[in-house]
Amino acid sequence: MMRSFYFRPQPVLTLITVIALAILIKLGFWQKARLEWKTELLASVQAAAIAPPLTSSTEIIDGLASGEFIEFRRVDLKAKTAAMETPFLVFTARNRDISWRKFQLIKDGPTLFFADMGVVADDSRDDIPKITADSIRLIGYIRTAEWQEEPRSESSPKANRWFGFNPLPDENDWGYLSGGGADMRFFIETVPGAANAESLPPKEPMIANNHFDYMLTWFALAIILCVFYVLIHIRDGRAGRRS
Repeated sequence: MMRSFYFRPQPVLTLITVIALAILIKLGFWQKARLEWKTELLASVQAAAIAPPLTSSTEIIDGLASGEFIEFRRVDLKAKTAAMETPFLVFTARNRDISWRKFQLIKDGPTLFFADMGVVADDSRDDIPKITADSIRLIGYIRTAEWQEEPRSESSPKANRWFGFNPLPDENDWGYLSGGGADMRFFIETVPGAANAESLPPKEPMIANNHFDYMLTWFALAIILCVFYVLIHIRDGRAGRRS
């Protein structure tokens, strides 16, 4: 005797299942797209880390303009320090000791930008001598910056106490307004004592890529949802075989 399958879908449950299934599948394909994007980004990061060092601010600006990934790319350029009353100081903490990152204004041809010149202890922050224009060689890494129109609330521009890369010209006369304005899209993180940029180890930002696992999770949940949908109908006598 031949047995036939029968299936009488429960309307409300079916509607809920279809909606949930569509959401889970959409999330799975969204994570798939994120996986492809992140994989391409990581390839760009690794390529930038081992690329030849850049040697001028023009190369840096052109790279930013073209959308090239240059974060942590090595740099080795000769420029001049711009005269400043004092570097602007950004809070940091190392080994639980309060210290300040010293940012110096740099002039490379027509371009003005900042360089992170190292750290000064909190008790020495007021003893930094006035900086005069002088030739300098900058060896280190390029860091991109997210410029903000307003400083963080805890910053005190007039006291030269900053909690982010946000050297607002209106609060401190650092002499770069007359020079056309400094480029705030990047700064150079110098490495004191480095002989040349080629000797610096490749440096990459920590970028997690868990999208493959997320994609599998959403698709697995979609499959589980379908299995439960069928099992519920079998339990309620709405699906099965009959002779």
